[in-house]
Amino acid sequence: MLNFFKNNYGKTMLIYLSWWFILFGTSAIVKLLISPKYYMLFFYGGVILVTYIIYLVIPFIKLNRLRFNHYIKSIKLQMTFQSWVVSILLLLILFLGIGVHSKLGQTELILASFGGFNWFIYMQPPLVEELLFRGLIPSFFYKTSTKFLVSNTLFATLHIKQGFQGIIISFILGALLYFLVKYTQSLIPSMLAHYIINANLSLALLSVLFLTMILIMFSIVKTKKETNHYERL
Repeated sequence: MLNFFKNNYGKTMLIYLSWWFILFGTSAIVKLLISPKYYMLFFYGGVILVTYIIYLVIPFIKLNRLRFNHYIKSIKLQMTFQSWVVSILLLLILFLGIGVHSKLGQTELILASFGGFNWFIYMQPPLVEELLFRGLIPSFFYKTSTKFLVSNTLFATLHIKQGFQGIIISFILGALLYFLVKYTQSLIPSMLAHYIINANLSLALLSVLFLTMILIMFSIVKTKKETNHYERL
């Protein structure tokens, strides 16, 4: 049994199970120690904190600088030129949405009202789920198809409470986020896109349009570079 957790699929299951353990464990501790008034703040903040301690702080302490840098690169916690471009566009979409909602007198987009702690609801899934399911789990596999199917299927099952339709939608949106990470080589744009998807569906649709255009552009540029490279050879 222990040998199973030493291979890539076993490690993947450990990551998957850790998500549930962190979620329910943090919830139980917060309910026990914290006033119900501040439950949401400490629960979502606690999930983020525990996850990043386990998967970033501990590796930082245990690994030497070279190995830690390799680890960060393997889980795509880095910024590339493509990721800067996409992130800036996503931030523009986000703040454009805030402006539109403010003019309409709506507060659906959680960033438009910092008065409460509700925005943690939208921060936790992007920061945690992207790290685990678009960063760590794909790093265990070599084939793109395996990376995609394993990580995205597990990601979709997180939304089982939303029913079959929720699982399918999560798989489709997860696919978009996966390829966003693949082409930008960074988790940052996918975290921003995930935040927008969770916070506001209309903004998410606008984001999908922009991201699709960006991915097509990157694909064309990459294809041209590869073609030029082979022509030179």
